[in-house]
Amino acid sequence: GWVSRFEKLFAEHVGARYAIAMTNGTVTLEVALRALGISPGDEVIVPPLTMAATSMAVISAKGLPAYRDVNPQTWLLRPASLVPNQFHVGVDLYGLQAPYWDQNTVVDAAQTLRHHAATSPFTSYSFQRSKILNTGEGGMLVTNVESLATLARSIASLGYDMGHNARIDIRKLKSPDAIRHVRLGLNARMNDLTAQRGVELMQSVEYLKDIRQQCAQTYQRVIQQFPHLVTPQSIPDGWVHDYWAYAILVAPGIDVAMLVASIEGHGGEIPYGAWRLTFDEPAFRGVGSGYGNCPVAREL
Repeated sequence: GWVSRFEKLFAEHVGARYAIAMTNGTVTLEVALRALGISPGDEVIVPPLTMAATSMAVISAKGLPAYRDVNPQTWLLRPASLVPNQFHVGVDLYGLQAPYWDQNTVVDAAQTLRHHAATSPFTSYSFQRSKILNTGEGGMLVTNVESLATLARSIASLGYDMGHNARIDIRKLKSPDAIRHVRLGLNARMNDLTAQRGVELMQSVEYLKDIRQQCAQTYQRVIQQFPHLVTPQSIPDGWVHDYWAYAILVAPGIDVAMLVASIEGHGGEIPYGAWRLTFDEPAFRGVGSGYGNCPVAREL
């Protein structure tokens, strides 16, 4: 029962009706896209400036990533980049929660513990060991729509037929003449040991978020003294940042190695370089579209 308990606690925390626990935060995105009916070859809008798992999920769901540019201050997908009636994966990059997602948006909240947006069909979370809620590995997909929850759990559970409240009916499943697999699915269910760790962490989730805010405030106080050396990720009025990372843009000419040594020498975590743009990674060359249409992401 640990998985069910974790799902219930997490759904309550993010304000969702249904939560489906899975093995990681990449497969949650794939399951979401499959549940929404992505067909082979369908383009899904994604940002190029994020961890490549976002594009991997699109490709695993038989879609094609369509790369669109980002905002020069927030570094997130621009609303102008989105196309009506086309699915897109909106990434809360470094923990900055974007407010403009709609009914065609799967929210990739791997780096936040944001509230589920009622306008979006799915929000996907990650519990990989670097994340705010660290169970070692794992992910959660949430939705407010029962039919989507039922379908997503079926896809993540070997395509099993689902009963009431998006759950497997064990009595029905044990019947000798049971029809088990009603669709092609994945074996992506979270195990009880991981879920038990998740339940334990939910008791201190507010502290886990608060301590990151405190760290961010410390960095902010220091950075304000050196406005010409580094520029932090911009947070527009009314937006929320969970600070999975305190992200900065280093000015040209700065000795990055010296900056890294200084931060580490004063007790900070070793800085983590930004991901290479996804379409520049060897595995993604020639896959999808939009390679030359992202000048802001390229400059960043």
